[in-house]
Parts: sequence; structure tokens; C-alpha cells
Amino acid sequence: MKLVCPHCQGEFPLAAALEVQAGRAALAQALAMSGELGKLMARYLGMFRPLKRALSMDRAERLLQEIVPQIEGGIVIRRGAELQAPRDLWTAALRQMVQLADEGKLELPLKSHGYLLEIVAASASRTAGKREREVEQALMRGDRAKAAELRGEYHDRAARLLGDRQLKLITDEQYREQIAALKKEFGQ
Repeated sequence: MKLVCPHCQGEFPLAAALEVQAGRAALAQALAMSGELGKLMARYLGMFRPLKRALSMDRAERLLQEIVPQIEGGIVIRRGAELQAPRDLWTAALRQMVQLADEGKLELPLKSHGYLLEIVAASASRTAGKREREVEQALMRGDRAKAAELRGEYHDRAARLLGDRQLKLITDEQYREQIAALKKEFGQ
């Protein structure tokens, strides 16, 4: 099926129109991310561009669909494990990827999100381990105020997850996974 351009009256295939629409959606999704994260995401997408061609908009859209839900959900899923990964971890990881690309230390074009996910997962693991040590140290020191603060944070986040499940914002399976990750983060 052919379409006619309203500006130049040239004909083009319907597939080309869909490609343009997909590209707009992908670009809008990347740029909708606030501040530095959106700019870094646009640079990161460029790392997937084949050497002698442009990155197709369908591919850009697929790449974003693979990673944006994790960023927006504040998680990283790597090797079957789901870890808490707030936006600042994602921003730092994307910043590191851009820096490595600028220094010529990455083999481009990228084929998958694997390296980015490894960076985020490693950082998330360090953060979870640090939280677990904080709880243990507070209890060993007898610092009841700090231990109570950490317990309060745990209970607040658990209550928020329960509320999200009851409001059907997350599925029962997502709730179980996120509670397990929360318990791991707080050493429970």
C-alpha cells in the first residue's frame, strides 16, 4: 500500500510511515525521561547504531521497551535476580557507558543491554550489601534509634508495596518478587 505525502505529493510505502511513527514514539520515550537520564539514554541508543547505517526506529523502540520498564520500576533484572536500582544508579551506569564509548573502550555497535545491566546490577548489589551491614552494625552497637529508623524504612516500603498490590498497580508475582528483594536488602 502506498501513501501520498501531504507536503510534496510524493508516494511512499505504508511501512515507511509506520517506521517514522515508531521512531517518534521511541525518541519521545527516551526524551521524556527527566534531565540527564533522558540525554544519556539518547546517547546510549546511539551506541547500537550499525557502523554503515542508521539505527532503525523499530530497533530503537525495541531497545527502549527492553530497558525502560526496569528504569521506571527502579529495578534491574540480571541473571534471574531482581535488585532495587533507583534512577541514580541507572544514570551513573549510563554515564559510565557514555564515557567508555567516548574513550573508545567499548566495542560498538552494542548488540544487547548486557554490559549496562551488569554495571547496574553490580552497583545495586553493593548498595544492598551496604544496607544490610548498616542494619547489622546498628544492632550490634545497640543504636536503637538507627535500628528503628532502618526498620521503619523497611516497613514503609513494605506497606507501599502492599498498597500497590491492593490497588492492582503491581501483580501478586511482582509483589512477591519485590518483597523478597526488600527483605534481602534489609537482611531479613
